[in-house]
Amino acid sequence: MKKIVFMIIIAVLFSACDLFAPSKLEEDISLIPVQSGDKCGYINREGKYIINPQFWSARFFSEGLGKVETMDEKTGYIDKKGNFVVPAQYSWGTDFSEGLAFVCDKDSGGRILCIDKKGNTKFELKNIDYASSFSEGLAAFRKGDKVGFIDKKGNLVVPAQYSWGTDFSEGLAFVCDKDSGGRILCIDKKGNTKFELRNIDYAGSFSEGLAPIRKGDKIGFIDKTGKIIVKPQFDRVEDFQEGLAAVCKNAKWGFINKKGEIVINLKFHDYEFIHLSFHNGLAAVPFCQDKQCEDVKWGFIDKKGNLVINPQFVGGQPPFFVDGIAFVMGLPERKWGIIDKKGKYLVKPQFNGIGHDIYY
Repeated sequence: MKKIVFMIIIAVLFSACDLFAPSKLEEDISLIPVQSGDKCGYINREGKYIINPQFWSARFFSEGLGKVETMDEKTGYIDKKGNFVVPAQYSWGTDFSEGLAFVCDKDSGGRILCIDKKGNTKFELKNIDYASSFSEGLAAFRKGDKVGFIDKKGNLVVPAQYSWGTDFSEGLAFVCDKDSGGRILCIDKKGNTKFELRNIDYAGSFSEGLAPIRKGDKIGFIDKTGKIIVKPQFDRVEDFQEGLAAVCKNAKWGFINKKGEIVINLKFHDYEFIHLSFHNGLAAVPFCQDKQCEDVKWGFIDKKGNLVINPQFVGGQPPFFVDGIAFVMGLPERKWGIIDKKGKYLVKPQFNGIGHDIYY
């Protein structure tokens, strides 16, 4: 799950091959990618290896297939028995979404192919540099320094004419046309402009009916008509999850509701790569153990800000609680394990990495 603290905009600048990396909550955790030593494999919720460590990197399964990279850094897709369904022969690939994935074969001139879950090529993108996973029937692509959208048959829906764009979410996406003064437009899935954001510098995807917008160096939220619901006042934000959004001001994080009211005080220390959001009714937050905040432990709070699991962990892996379990780094080994919603270890800390985008 993509950094949403309004580095959301960086994700849409196409600065890497894994474009628009999924920020949505992963729900398929029947198998969990872990790193042991210099290799990655998959365990079940009890900590038993189902697929032995053998990969350079591994991701959660998406639509029944897991994207992995072999030790020679070739991308392919495996089933839940560890068998390759799509051979590891590509330089990069997206997760499967809506039955399709994009892969790139740089050894054959950098062709970008759209494949189905059997590895069959559905269509080829010619003269295209990058493509993202499908979201709500459309995928963003980049041609040179311009962004557009295609449908699941490879048909052009929105021409490549924008300097950046977000994935479609809740039927809408934001695009920016820097050639015409940096206008930010909210478009529907036919490419029609629903509204224009004036005097706004950036906008992120909609989540639970609201989207983050940045004006100058302050961030707020708008609704689907473009009306400002939460005026720009925060330094960093996360998307709304379960009715609340994490916000940061003056290096302190807290949570607001959809009216912009602070419901959990801004008191949690800021870090560069912090991710705060509620999942399954709980959010992982950092607690300073000394005045200088050099000793930090992570615990979990409920939506009223009550401490539910005492601060005792030195790290956590978003999206934290999914289907009753969370991935945490414990002491003293500084290894990763799995806990339940009472903070009890289901799998004791023993792995070098766990969860998203792990690699040696």
